[in-house]
Amino acid sequence: STITLAHSLGRIVVAEGVEDPVSLEQLQEMGCDQAQGWLYARPMAPDDAARFALEAAATGGMPGADALA
Repeated sequence: STITLAHSLGRIVVAEGVEDPVSLEQLQEMGCDQAQGWLYARPMAPDDAARFALEAAATGGMPGADALA
């Protein structure tokens, strides 16, 4: 798989466009390292993204972030 190939090259795999917990679980089962998408947050302006990241760090992270840990 693409995930296996990336890992064999020493790369971290980030899945984009993850929209629901079922998809996240499937990615975890396939060995995906990280995910991003609507499951975590909608697209936002750079200033909003910075604020979102700071708030997530202050509160212990984003919903579902531990699923791929």
